[in-house]
Amino acid sequence: MPRDPNIPDAFDVYTIVVLRRPPDAPELSQEERGSLQARHLAYRAELRRQGKLVANGPFDAQSDPSYRVMSIFACDAAEAQRLSDGDPSVVAGWHAYDVMEWWVSDGSLAFPFADRPIGERRRTGDLPRAPREQPRRKGHESEQQCEQTLLVVYRHGIIMPESGPRSRHSCPTSLRGIARSGHRVGVAGWRS
Repeated sequence: MPRDPNIPDAFDVYTIVVLRRPPDAPELSQEERGSLQARHLAYRAELRRQGKLVANGPFDAQSDPSYRVMSIFACDAAEAQRLSDGDPSVVAGWHAYDVMEWWVSDGSLAFPFADRPIGERRRTGDLPRAPREQPRRKGHESEQQCEQTLLVVYRHGIIMPESGPRSRHSCPTSLRGIARSGHRVGVAGWRS
């Protein structure tokens, strides 16, 4: 089979964490929310100072208001999960999270404030053919929430599935997972 010229020769793979408000989040007073938010922001700022978190910020004008924040970590998915478990807002049940790999064409993103290269370069020919075990998704209650995760990422221009039937696979955690589902995949800033 000839090589598809629309698929890059290499990808940079980043660990992404998306925080979301779970449906069973506790009721908090305005004072409690303010205190929790201050602890959450201090925790994230410390992760950034330590070089473990390289980009972080809230969503706005999203189609699903439960999605709150997206973060790019300078570590693997297991470490990002461990760090996310320590976030005061997750500990309090105010946020749940999804951990995933984000594959973008090599050289698409730069992190000028990082003190070392971020992500892992992978060549297209090195992609494994067999499905991998999916990282744990804290707070997922149903396949519908997995689909919502894909949709919010899609609607923010990060991953853009072509129209077609939705798959019934478990929540995708990487470009490969989405590609296996039968969707055509592109990334914001895609270079051919």
